[in-house]
Amino acid sequence: MTPSAKLLWASLIGVALLAIADAAPSAQFTADERALVPAGGTLRLLAVVSYSERPGAIGWTISLPRGWTLEKIGGGTPPQIAPAVGSAGELEFAYVNVPEYVASFELTVRYPAAAGRAKIAASAVARTNGRVETLTPAPLNLSEP
Repeated sequence: MTPSAKLLWASLIGVALLAIADAAPSAQFTADERALVPAGGTLRLLAVVSYSERPGAIGWTISLPRGWTLEKIGGGTPPQIAPAVGSAGELEFAYVNVPEYVASFELTVRYPAAAGRAKIAASAVARTNGRVETLTPAPLNLSEP
């Protein structure tokens, strides 16, 4: 590789690293299934915030449909502040000790028989260097087969 090609390659890598370093936090909210069992059951949800610059705090709000309850929290790096098992409605989670690069956790929720169609909305906030960014992943639209 010629010296000018090496310089160009190093410049491109530097620009790519700078772009990564300046990337804003992003949030993902997913479910392991999109179809609900008519008899009722459980559903696993995954909440993820990824970032290049570690936030000072991260919070999640997850709104469960009527009749749904929180059954379990785990996976990844669960938040230090979380609602009690059995909680319903609007669930709030918070990280005060934020992990490096990715904060993720899994929650299992119980839904009632004949749940029909359901929508679960979620949003996250990340506080970094005095700025607060609201992250709103697409809501989950679920239904019976």
